[in-house]
Amino acid sequence: MQNKSQSPYLVYYNAFYLLIFSIIPHKELRFLIPIVPFAFVMIGELSAQTIKKGRCLGTLASLSIKIFIIVELIVMGVMTKFH
Repeated sequence: MQNKSQSPYLVYYNAFYLLIFSIIPHKELRFLIPIVPFAFVMIGELSAQTIKKGRCLGTLASLSIKIFIIVELIVMGVMTKFH
C-alpha cells in the first residue's frame, strides 16, 4: 500500500476564508455559502479515512447523531424564543 503525502489546501482555504469573514464588521450568512462545499469535502474525507482505518466507526456515528440533536434543540429553542 502506497503512503501518500496529502497537502491540506482545503484546510488552508477554509481557515483563511473564516478568518477574513470573522474580521468583516457586517456579517451575513450568505457570505458563507462559497465555503460550504469545501467543508463537506473535508468532512467526507475525514469520515472516509476514519472508516478505512476501522477506528471509531460506531463512535463517529453516535457522536454525529448526538451533535445533530444538540444543535437542532438549540436552534429550536432560539427560534421559538425570538420568533
